[in-house]
Amino acid sequence: MSGPRTTEGIDPNEARISRVLATAYQRERAAQAHENTPMTFGDIFDPAPDDGEELMKAKQEAVIRMLCFIFQKGPHPGNVMRLVYLLAARLKSDLILNMNGSELADLFGETRAAWSARNQKMFTGYLRACGSHAAKDPRQKSDSVCAKYAVAQLGNTNRRGKFKSNATQVMSSSTARHGAAAG
Repeated sequence: MSGPRTTEGIDPNEARISRVLATAYQRERAAQAHENTPMTFGDIFDPAPDDGEELMKAKQEAVIRMLCFIFQKGPHPGNVMRLVYLLAARLKSDLILNMNGSELADLFGETRAAWSARNQKMFTGYLRACGSHAAKDPRQKSDSVCAKYAVAQLGNTNRRGKFKSNATQVMSSSTARHGAAAG
């Protein structure tokens, strides 16, 4: 057995992936097949006429380092593809039909927040640590917007089943009044 199947015999993961890709192809008005220039292994490793031995070694070292980055969490295809798509999104987004974080998250069956956190951890944090002022991806929210959202959420404890702190104070005083009247 090759994996989970629906009653129609279609893998739900494949259906989700097909839906996300169809939306991206339609939005980008792209053909179903990319028309990129085909590359061969030799295009990466064969020396160009002006390449010296040092430049060839540098190219090979760059490819090896990129592979080490992509396989940093092991050979699991899901982990590898998440990093490949993350790299493509940051470095050459037209390769992935300019999909946004929500679409990429849906493609891999995860939340947009998980995709965003990975992007933040892998790129934004690293680039800021290196002193880059252009660390954010153009599709990410700006620092000023993030700061405004953080201020708006101060005291918000809704995720723990409670109310904002000022609402909690109102509820507490209301409960105290009703408790005093009952006692």
